[in-house]
Amino acid sequence: MAISIKNKEDRINKLVEYLLQKYGSDSFVIKDYWDADRCAIGFTDISEQYLFYISIYNLDEGRYFVVLENLSKDSDLFYEAAGEFNNVQLIEVESIFTKHLRIN
Repeated sequence: MAISIKNKEDRINKLVEYLLQKYGSDSFVIKDYWDADRCAIGFTDISEQYLFYISIYNLDEGRYFVVLENLSKDSDLFYEAAGEFNNVQLIEVESIFTKHLRIN
């Protein structure tokens, strides 16, 4: 299955394709809140309580920047910070991704 998200760098599209193939489209939701950012994409769990944001901007091949957020209990904020990881490799990204989005 080849995936191409409009206006995204090839590395982002390859990452999305990898995650879809490994975990299936029924395990998470792709959220492109950053459609103007060619180097980033987001994912939520199915219930959209947990957000996983990933960027490749200004990082070497095979390295990623990850931000985690949780649905906010504060009505003024939609999501609140839950963690940040810089310059991580795919194996770490995958572990963080599955833990944060509660994917088995």
